[in-house]
Amino acid sequence: DGMVAEADTPQPKVGDGPIAGESSNDLMSPKPEPTCCLAWAITQVNREMISARQLRAFHIELQALVALAEAECIEVGATYGVIRATKAIRPKAAGPRLNTVDIMLRLGQLICRWGATEDPEVSFRIGVHYGDLQWLALPGS
Repeated sequence: DGMVAEADTPQPKVGDGPIAGESSNDLMSPKPEPTCCLAWAITQVNREMISARQLRAFHIELQALVALAEAECIEVGATYGVIRATKAIRPKAAGPRLNTVDIMLRLGQLICRWGATEDPEVSFRIGVHYGDLQWLALPGS
């Protein structure tokens, strides 16, 4: 009554290392990778008002923009996401090579431009960050 039994095997804690059957190499990328990511979210006001048609149209546009930028979505929800620039690119038109930060900033501008042309307007919160990215495998993924 009111007693809690301890498990026979100790439970893993943060920082304890891999779970049985996993190696450290399975859990994290070999080394941090310098990369640039763009995080986007439809603003709270718009999340409550956006129609299914607009949301679908946005995701179609987003897929086209990500392909154009030769980027990849690393997290996607209906109203938020994270995009990673995979490499610097040279635009089809003559011009200087764009680095990953330039690409993500331009992608953020294009997302906002799409929202501004919609009726009713859709507003976004956009953030761009450049730094080291290290992958971590989570249990069950």
